[in-house]
Amino acid sequence: MFVSDLLLAAGTAILLTVIFAIWLGRRGPWAKISVFFLVVFLASWAAGKYMDPIGPPIVGSYWLPFMLFGLVIALLMAASMPFTTPSVRRNTRDESEEGVETQQAVFNAFFWILLILLLALIIAAYF
Repeated sequence: MFVSDLLLAAGTAILLTVIFAIWLGRRGPWAKISVFFLVVFLASWAAGKYMDPIGPPIVGSYWLPFMLFGLVIALLMAASMPFTTPSVRRNTRDESEEGVETQQAVFNAFFWILLILLLALIIAAYF
């Protein structure tokens, strides 16, 4: 079960990364494709283990829970990507650098907390 779940989560993450990050150009709040892939991969794996089995089984596991929750996470991450619009008011250099540093710190903290929680859910599902 472990290997089939891993393969289904990886396949889902690869498909959704190609669609969202490469084709649509929406990678979420993080600029790297690898981060988008990792979050979708871990989230679909964790949810695929806890959701009720629906759909036809492939390689011993049900693929639909992995795909549905991976799609939900990918949509949420794509929607959270900030749009770059021209600012009417020009900020001084110190104000804009301070805001960017704060925003990066918040996203980095959120990323690590999310990663740890998803890994804990995956480990708990197998024990």
